[in-house]
Parts: sequence; C-alpha cells; structure tokens
Amino acid sequence: MKKALIFFFSIICLNTYAQFGESSFGLQYPVLMNPAAAGASPQTEVFVGYRDQWSGLEGAPRRVNAGIQGRLNEQGGVAAMLHSRSWGIFDDMGASFYYAHQLNLGSDQKLRLGLSSHLMQRSVNDNRLDVDNPDADMLLLNNYSNDMHMHFGFGMLYQLHNLTVGLALPGIYNGSNRSMLSNQNFLVMYDFYAFAKDMILRPSLQYNHDNRLEDQQIFSLQALWKKLFWVQAGYNSIGGFMFSTGLQYEKLGINYGYDLNRGNLNGLAAGSHEIMLTFQISKKQASDEPENTPF
Repeated sequence: MKKALIFFFSIICLNTYAQFGESSFGLQYPVLMNPAAAGASPQTEVFVGYRDQWSGLEGAPRRVNAGIQGRLNEQGGVAAMLHSRSWGIFDDMGASFYYAHQLNLGSDQKLRLGLSSHLMQRSVNDNRLDVDNPDADMLLLNNYSNDMHMHFGFGMLYQLHNLTVGLALPGIYNGSNRSMLSNQNFLVMYDFYAFAKDMILRPSLQYNHDNRLEDQQIFSLQALWKKLFWVQAGYNSIGGFMFSTGLQYEKLGINYGYDLNRGNLNGLAAGSHEIMLTFQISKKQASDEPENTPF
C-alpha cells in the first residue's frame, strides 16, 4: 500500500509541477513568486524555509529552501536561493538566481522588472520504487529519468500609490517549445492604511494559468501591524482554505502557514505546514523611499 501511494503521488506531482513554487508567504516575501521583487524591500535578508505538503502522507512533497536577497543600489536588487525537494520517487536539488531593476515613473509610480534563472538536478530514489508495480515505475523512469533541467523566468511589478499589479512568467525558456510561456501568474493587491498608518489591510487576488493544468485563483486578506506582526487568511480554488502569520522581533522573523485539505485528501492526510525563519543583515533607506512600502 505504501509503495502504491508513493507512485500515486509521483503521478500527481508530475501533473502539478507548476505549483511546486507555491508558498504560504508569497505576499510577505514576494520574491518567492516573482523575480521582480528581488531587493524591493530595504533590508538585506537571509531566510530558510520548510514546507510539508499533505502532512503525514507517504510520498507527498517535502521542500527545504534557503536564500538571501538584498539591494545593489536604489534601483537594482538581487536574490539567490538553494532548494531541495522530495516527492514520490524523485529527489530534486537546485539553485535559483534573481535580478530586478526599478524604473521610477514619477513620485507615485514605480515599475520593477526582473529575470530569474533556475538550475535543477533530478534523481530517482531507488528505495521508493514500487517493486509490486515495475511497469508503472518504468513508465516514470523512461519519461523523467535522472537529468538536469534549466529554465528562465520573467517578472514585472507595477505600483501606483497603494495599488500593486504583478505578472510572472516562470518559464519563458526551458528548452522545450511545448511549454514556453504556458504558465502565467497574475497578482493584484491594494494597501489600505489605518490607525495613523500603523496598520495595513491588504486584500489580494492571484490568478495562475497553465495550459496543462486547471486554472487557479487565490483570494486573501492580510493585516500587518507596524511591520512587526502580520496575519493572513485566504482561499485557494484548488487547495482550499489557507492561514498564515508572522512575527518580526528586531532582526529575526518567524513565519508559519497552514493549508487545509479538501476533497479526497481529507481522509488521507493532515493539512500542509510551512515555516520560514528570516534574519535581517542590514537596512538601507533609499532617498526617495517613503516610510511605508508595499513589501
């Protein structure tokens, strides 16, 4: 039974590959979903995170990532990330690099453009092969054997007053014409300030389209208090309800996210857990930057 579940989730994960970048902290740390956000915030930050998808279920995805992001100058930002992922019969190891440049269109408008490159080595864990179903494993091995993948992405973030609009194209080139530009991720969010700008209420809508998968919509509402504490609740049209929160204590940030399961997974696994720790190395305030920024 265990081997059958591992094979089953190998198939599921292969068909939902575009969602592996999914994170509970995409609004608070937008570089996780859009390369244009690299260096958008004034602090240089290191971070490490862990995501346990469908907790308790054998063969379900597990992801560990660690990285750093910061500014080169008032217009440019960079980020780098190492990540490890285990899912089904596969283990992935990779690295990602991001560069963003900001164009100041006026006192109330900003446009950030970003590029990303990703290198990933995939290997098969022999201990997870299904000895009772060799034909099924051979099918997976023949199509997704040990190999290296490289692809590039593009991102854009446009800010007008408190409105932010984002577009991410995770696979503008990946060596295969059949999937070029097949995945587009859109974001719209607005910051409402309250209590003398000590609190930010941030509703958002994300729309993810992939030619191979079901379209995904994510609705969420985030509340931030003096950028020291934040809490968020949302709904994912594919995954279900999501909750996350975070606390910034001096230079240390602690974040936790939990996604509820829905459908057939309710009786098989607990929800998905994600944690992230961040540490601010330094903070540089740009001359034209207001006290409150979207990220």
